[in-house]
Amino acid sequence: HLRKVLNEDIQSVPGIQRTETIISLEESIKRQISLV
Repeated sequence: HLRKVLNEDIQSVPGIQRTETIISLEESIKRQISLV
């Protein structure tokens, strides 16, 4: 469900900004994983 929501949000964002959003999402996920 969460992935579906993220995909819909990301698809509504223009190209370059979409890529930056994906990168920042991955970085924040990596930080959360390393904190666990």
